[in-house]
Amino acid sequence: MKNFAQVIVGLVVLTVLLILAGLYINSTRPVEVNPAQVAATEARIARVDELHAQLVRLEKKDIGRINHGLERLRLEGRKLELDGRLDAA
Repeated sequence: MKNFAQVIVGLVVLTVLLILAGLYINSTRPVEVNPAQVAATEARIARVDELHAQLVRLEKKDIGRINHGLERLRLEGRKLELDGRLDAA
């Protein structure tokens, strides 16, 4: 059992060393920037921003207006029920 624990500890140490080596090697590589890729990414981000604005507008205005109308109708129906002019069925 002692040998098994030593093997596990050794593997954990090896894993940590490999992760640190990978981080070091990756940090020394120069970053290549392709202007075409940057422009394409910015265009996609702009499109996502447009879609998000449309979604917020739908959620806040259109669906909000529909929910308000439904709630008004529900309350009118409940008022009629309480006044005895409308059956629950």
